[in-house]
Amino acid sequence: MKETENKIVVALYTHIEFYPPSINAVQSLSKIFDKITVVCNNVLKNEFPYHSNIEILSLGSFMPITQFKSKTLFKKIITFFQYVLLLKKQLKGAKIFIAYDGIPLLAYRIACFVSPFTKKPILWYHNHDVYEPGLNKKYSIAWFAEKNESSIFSQLDIFSLPSNERKVFFPMHNLKGKYFYLPNYPSKELYKQFQQKNRTVTDSFSILYQGSIGEGHGIEIIIEILQKLNESIKCCLVLKGFISETYKSTLTELANKNNSLQYIIFKGVTPYLEVPLLTASCHIGIAIHSKTDRMNKTLGTASNKIYEYAACGLPVLYFDNEHYNKHLAMYDWAFGVDLSQESIHKAINKIVADYTNLSNQAMNEFNNGLYFESNFQKAVDYSKQIQN
Repeated sequence: MKETENKIVVALYTHIEFYPPSINAVQSLSKIFDKITVVCNNVLKNEFPYHSNIEILSLGSFMPITQFKSKTLFKKIITFFQYVLLLKKQLKGAKIFIAYDGIPLLAYRIACFVSPFTKKPILWYHNHDVYEPGLNKKYSIAWFAEKNESSIFSQLDIFSLPSNERKVFFPMHNLKGKYFYLPNYPSKELYKQFQQKNRTVTDSFSILYQGSIGEGHGIEIIIEILQKLNESIKCCLVLKGFISETYKSTLTELANKNNSLQYIIFKGVTPYLEVPLLTASCHIGIAIHSKTDRMNKTLGTASNKIYEYAACGLPVLYFDNEHYNKHLAMYDWAFGVDLSQESIHKAINKIVADYTNLSNQAMNEFNNGLYFESNFQKAVDYSKQIQN
């Protein structure tokens, strides 16, 4: 590649396909810049059909993410410094560097300290998952990354978040550059392929939860009322994503107790391209987040699933509190619920009774602005402006 070409380096410490907004970003950037190089660890197979000028550079031999996270401290340190060296090499001639989350940002800072660049790239930091205080083990790589994050704002050219409510967790007063709000909406380019207007509910319907499967999402309550939801229409619950064996056993026992095990479908973790395919085959999306840690209480525009559901025409169940109401109460297709059988049952009945109308509204809202590209372009334009 010629030095004069516009090259962008994007870095994540796990793998890009764990983060759909990062996929959306590199796909969008590849239409404007000559080459996009993504530096990550080899913990997931590349399955997504990236544009031809996107290179996914994975460090090391393939290792499943669970095995990667269980490495000894010594091996984690070795892997991290190998990552620093790989990143340093790729940054040569880059016009823009985008660090997704704190560890790649720390790696960049170390790379600059060990061997300063003749000309530094524009430094763009996007935070996917805000750190929870005290969660990172002292002197771990994540702990050092958290410390570095709070001290590097005076060097950032661009800082972006998927939730404005998370700004209070960062030293915004020290930010050198400009802040951009980039909600985790799905890509219109991708999801338009899976849209079907005038969807109906006939003799059966399915309720979908996608993401990390655990407590706090109302899943147990839905299992308890699954048989009672509609006497004339069969209903099933589809659970897609990682689930621990312990929690899976808990749900299985609960389903057995309520005679609904045959209506529970576990899909597991799949390539991201299969997400819209599955979503489009279901009817209602679960986006209930009742936990109160930093991340869960600020997911109104940071939860991919809410808007992935809408993109495919799925009305949504969300947790009825001030934060989520601020972002979702204005949409007829979004139903605020509490963690009670009565509340969830009532919302599902309302959705089924007016399904085609609500489904079309959800798709229309997505197509009219709730998609990734509508916000991302502003940040890209600014990066080009300060590059010149």
